[in-house]
Amino acid sequence: MSETPTLHWKDKTRLETIKLIVQQCTSFPNGLYSYQLPLIAKILDGEDVLCITATGDGKSALFAIPIVILREYNTNYHLYPQGLPTRAHPFGIMITPTKGLANTFVYQLKRDFGLSVLSYNHETISRLQRNKVNFISGILECREWDLICLDPEHLTGKDWRAITDCEFFLSNLLQCTIDETSLQPFVLGFKKKAELEEIITQSLEESLSLQNKQKRQLRKVLDNPIDPYVTSTGMSTRLGVRRQNNSGKMEYYRAQVSAEKDCIPALVNSIFQNPPLPFSQYDCIHASRKVLCGNCSTRTGVSYEFPPLPQPLDAPPLTPFIAPLESSEKKTKLSKKNAAIVQDKLKSFGSLVCNAERDKRKYRHLPDAIHFPCTLIHSLVTNFESISNCIDLDPYLLNWIHRVDYRLQLDDVLSDLCRTRQEKIPTSP
Repeated sequence: MSETPTLHWKDKTRLETIKLIVQQCTSFPNGLYSYQLPLIAKILDGEDVLCITATGDGKSALFAIPIVILREYNTNYHLYPQGLPTRAHPFGIMITPTKGLANTFVYQLKRDFGLSVLSYNHETISRLQRNKVNFISGILECREWDLICLDPEHLTGKDWRAITDCEFFLSNLLQCTIDETSLQPFVLGFKKKAELEEIITQSLEESLSLQNKQKRQLRKVLDNPIDPYVTSTGMSTRLGVRRQNNSGKMEYYRAQVSAEKDCIPALVNSIFQNPPLPFSQYDCIHASRKVLCGNCSTRTGVSYEFPPLPQPLDAPPLTPFIAPLESSEKKTKLSKKNAAIVQDKLKSFGSLVCNAERDKRKYRHLPDAIHFPCTLIHSLVTNFESISNCIDLDPYLLNWIHRVDYRLQLDDVLSDLCRTRQEKIPTSP
C-alpha cells in the first residue's frame, strides 16, 4: 500500500470495483445513480468536483461512499486491484452553513452508512470539554470520526489553523466538501458572489444542455432580488432539474410555476389547457375565485385567517404565555457566553418535553413551540441569577401547560446550571 498509485478509480475497469464495494458494503438496493459513479471515482482520485443536483438526488452519498470504499479497500486489500489511490485512515470534512444541517448529516450518515460524524459546533465543543475529551487529538489522529461537519467561522479559527498544519492529518484527508456552496462563496475564495454564480450558471447550462428558454429562466432565478443567495439544491428545484424519467424529459413546467410572479392557477391552467378556456387562464381576481393564490393575494393586499381545529374535550385551554414583569431591582447578568450555555441547556430540556408530550391525544393539536415556549426560555435566562429554588421559579411558570408534570425536572436543570456557574462560570461585572 506504500507504492505510488499507478491506477485510477475513474478507469472503466476500476468503476466496476466501486460498484462491487458499494453492493457489498451499503444497503443501496439498486446501486449508485448514473451521475454518482463518475463523481465518486473523481473524488477517490483526488480531483475537484462541482455538483448541482435536486433535493433527494443523493448528494449525501458523495460525502460518505468514498470513505466507505477506502475503508473496505484498506481492510481487504488482497481482494481488489492493487495500486489504487487510498489513505491509511480516510476521513472527510464537510463545511455546512448551519448547525441544523450538520446535525442532520450526523444522524443520516450514521443511519445509512454507519459512519461516525462529528458536528463541530459550540454545543458539541462545550460538551466534549465538560467531559474532558481531547477532541483536537481525536481529529488529528484521524481515527475517532469518519467525517467532521463544521461551519466556515470555526474553519478559520486558531484550532483549525493548527489542525490543518498537521502533515498526518492532511495525508489522510480524502475530501473537503462544501455543501450549499452558493451560501458560502467566501469559503471558495471568490471575491464576489457573481463569480460563483457564473460558474454555477455555466455548469448547469453545459451539463443539462439547456435551451435558450431555460437559460433565460436560470438567469432570472439568479437575478431575483428576493432570493439574493440561491442554494444549489434550491436552484435545481426552481429550474425543474430532476433525474430523467424513462422518457428522458425534464420537468420544465415545474420551473415555470416556481418562477411565476402573477397568478399560479392561471399559469397551471394555461400549461395543461384546463377547461373552460380562456376563462381558466384568467388570474384569480378576474376569474372571481373564492380564494386568491399567494401571488394575487399579495398583489391586492388580501389576507386570510383560518380558524384552528376544535380542541379535544380533555385538552387544556390555550392561554397566551405572558412573561412576568421584570423586577426593578438591579440584577447581576450572565455574560453573553454563559447566557448562551444556559439557553442551549434549556432548549435541550424543551426538546425532551416536546418529544415526550407531542403525541399524546390531548396535545396533538398544539404546535411544538407551545410545549416549552421561547418566551419562557428567554425569561429564565434573563432572570437566571434571581432563581435559586422552586419558589423563585414558580412565577415564571404560571402559563406553562406542563408546569405540574415537569416543574421539578426543570428545577433540577436550573440547579445543575447554578452549580456549574458557581464552580466554573464567573458572572460579568
